[in-house]
Amino acid sequence: MKHSTRIFVAAALVALGCVSGVSAQTPQVPPTPTVGPTSAPPPTAPLDRSKITPPGPMTAQPGPLQGTTSATGIDIVAGTDGFQTFARAVSASGLMDTLRGAGPYTIFAPTDAAFARLPAGTLDALLRPENRERLRALMQYLVVPGDLQMERIGRARIVPSLLGEPLNLQKSASGAYTVNGANIVERDVQASNGEVNVIDSIITPGRHNPADQGKNATH
Repeated sequence: MKHSTRIFVAAALVALGCVSGVSAQTPQVPPTPTVGPTSAPPPTAPLDRSKITPPGPMTAQPGPLQGTTSATGIDIVAGTDGFQTFARAVSASGLMDTLRGAGPYTIFAPTDAAFARLPAGTLDALLRPENRERLRALMQYLVVPGDLQMERIGRARIVPSLLGEPLNLQKSASGAYTVNGANIVERDVQASNGEVNVIDSIITPGRHNPADQGKNATH
């Protein structure tokens, strides 16, 4: 009996020693790698402004008017880039419906650039409701009742405008056309109710001095 007890105690001690040995072992944790300082990004190269393309002008350049017998002269003008100021002025003057009528009408349409050369504040003043009659007179002066083809005017011709004031048309020896000194830069654009001529400056009633026109007739 004592011998059996000794064997049991010995076995228990051996088992206890094995457990203690396992418990005493501390798991090995790998060391945390040392992280060095973050390298700074390379410096940005200075901006080469010589390679930057400057923005173009915001004012639309007048496109060539496309003649058609399916649209009125004023609608051709209003639908073409570079003539929006004239179309706006015609609308504000109350002449839009008139110029969309049967006609025929010959329109002298100034470009947006021509309006931009007016003295500061002039256009804004004309577009005010209290100045509508003045604006209407100016727009009527840019229209001739009838189908006026420039090739038929000869060297010079006086024609009545829709306002009743005369317009002085001239043709130079080189074949260039003017109206009251303004250059006609595109002419005889056909429309369903007449034609359109493009001019490069604003003409106003009372400014049709034939002596001034003679200076331009040498172009």
